[in-house]
Amino acid sequence: MALLPLPNAELQQSVGLLPEPVVQASSVFVPPLLHRVVDEGGSEKPAILLVSAAAAVGKTMLSKELNRKTRNPRWDLGQFTLGSSFFVGQITEVFGAENYASVSHALSMGEICLVLDAADEALVRSGASGYRDALSNLVRVIGKHERDRPAVVILGREDTIQETRATLVDLGAAVSRWRVDFFDEDHAKEFVKQKALAYGKKPLPELDEFLGSFFEQVRAALGHDEDESRSFTGYAPVLDALALFYASEDNPLRALRSFEGQDRVERVWRFLYDVIEQICDRESLKFSRSFGADDPAKAEFGKVVYSSTLQVQFLLSDSPGNVPFEFPVDAKAEWLDSLEGQLLDQFREHPFLRPGAADEYRNPLSGYSNVAFRDFALAFALQIEDESLGSAMNYWAAPEVTPSVMFSRFAAVTAGADARHIPSICLSALLESHASGSEIAPLAFLEIREASDFTGFEIELFDSGSRIGGLLRAEAEARLEIGRGLSNATLDLPSSTIVFGLGFQDFVVGPDVRIASSVLDVQVAELRVRSRQGVPVIIETGRVQGILQRIVPPSKDVLSVAVSPAPFPWQQFAVSFANLPGEGRVIHAGLTMRRLLSWFARQSRGPGGLNYPVDAMDSVLRKGRAPREAFEFLQERRHLVEQGHSYVLELPVSGRSVMQLDFTDDALVKWLEEFAAWTSGRPR
Repeated sequence: MALLPLPNAELQQSVGLLPEPVVQASSVFVPPLLHRVVDEGGSEKPAILLVSAAAAVGKTMLSKELNRKTRNPRWDLGQFTLGSSFFVGQITEVFGAENYASVSHALSMGEICLVLDAADEALVRSGASGYRDALSNLVRVIGKHERDRPAVVILGREDTIQETRATLVDLGAAVSRWRVDFFDEDHAKEFVKQKALAYGKKPLPELDEFLGSFFEQVRAALGHDEDESRSFTGYAPVLDALALFYASEDNPLRALRSFEGQDRVERVWRFLYDVIEQICDRESLKFSRSFGADDPAKAEFGKVVYSSTLQVQFLLSDSPGNVPFEFPVDAKAEWLDSLEGQLLDQFREHPFLRPGAADEYRNPLSGYSNVAFRDFALAFALQIEDESLGSAMNYWAAPEVTPSVMFSRFAAVTAGADARHIPSICLSALLESHASGSEIAPLAFLEIREASDFTGFEIELFDSGSRIGGLLRAEAEARLEIGRGLSNATLDLPSSTIVFGLGFQDFVVGPDVRIASSVLDVQVAELRVRSRQGVPVIIETGRVQGILQRIVPPSKDVLSVAVSPAPFPWQQFAVSFANLPGEGRVIHAGLTMRRLLSWFARQSRGPGGLNYPVDAMDSVLRKGRAPREAFEFLQERRHLVEQGHSYVLELPVSGRSVMQLDFTDDALVKWLEEFAAWTSGRPR
């Protein structure tokens, strides 16, 4: 806040700025941890200050606090369609044509500042071309030059801010970039304390012990990896859910300890899911007490009716009053007279919702006080196979719905030992949820593949070389439509059409994406591609189609596409994987080996190392579901041997490095070079 100008009273009056803050004080605001990102050419006296953060960590709250404390105007860009004259028009509309010259001069001099939130939503709504045109217009309004105070602050997710910076640098604007870090332990504790107060419970001395136990459980589950632990314990939606749990429980420490016992990464996500579910259980008890009064039978009836299931059905309905509910057949008639009204009254105060959200026209995926609660509701409906999920998913593409990583994690950890069927309508949401977590869990990846018996799709989530949760299955779809973006994923669907961006203006693919499909249909004019550590997005497809006009950035380093023929604008990215240059061959070898290893990783969840039943693997290889060249290479080198009824795999390199494609591991790179040379030399 110290970097921003503070408009003086004379300026406020002359240009029509409000004398009071536009946004009221938030009930809870713990200042985020920010650090400056050192970019080549970054300015010490920027005209535009860029702030990036992971999804759902509080960018909007920060923008509102900047508005409140500095009295600079705040605009939610997600509410507008941006274009070449947007900022000229918006300044004129907000401040009046008579004040345009004064406002633009004040901006150019660093006397006032525009706080621009929701850059991600604006990019999705307006498309990359409209977004860049608006940035060009902004630079013309405020000027490119350095100044003592920035004229603009733009807030968005990391990939959006990186693209925004590249555009502004190309325009010659003075820019500085800052990043919001996850809370450290001290700030996380303060956030939970403040949230607990907001939820109506005064923090007691036991809260420190409660939080200490929580942090220790997470560290133990994640192998005491501080960076990975902090991405969970410092993630605002997690802390918000924890605060509500603390405020809801009579003995929160005892309840917290009851969740101990699961293993590794999936433990922390299962823990959080269970914490949120227990909040629903508490709501059932609250309704039971208010509805039943002094009648134990009536109280028990109320508890049964206002179950977690009914709460989720209300949460996911655009019309809660029309949700049918079941009740025991022995219910007394007088109990039913006021039941529906009392249920809806209780729901209006549900802790998952923002105040008043239950009475608004409802997109059932908006109105939540925290994305963790929304994603819990979706995963809970998925777990119990409730039909409310299908209708709620119709709202997923709404611009006010911002995906978070939690839905994909909750869906995985609640899958159970048996393969659970999920509606195909959920696949896009699952992939977009996973993609939104690339900053929180950059080493995780999600795989969707055709089942070996061709009866449907199989979906699995991996992190740090291990599968998270159980196997998910979906009906095979001729078309898999993905709306917003795709990252950290393998789509092994050679019989299907994969559609990018249908109904959206923008689509981002990468980093760490491999696709095999019959057809790739791109329904956006511009495709943005992201890579990590030099690993390109790799696509193998029989045909490309759609309305694509441009791929950004135009570099073979970020995208390799095996397709023939390769129409415009795919030609420059077209490759034959059999004839890739040296570095590309190593990358493709790594992706191929990881594809085989993932079969063994998903099977070998018990003791005994990496193994797979012989008959099952032979079937997988015959049907082309796993790469035969990797299998035969490992057999020839005696790393893969048949023992009894199983193939047993003993890698000469770190399996974790293979699964994470860690090309900083010299032993892995050398081994992959051997595999690539072996592959290119074998008969075809």
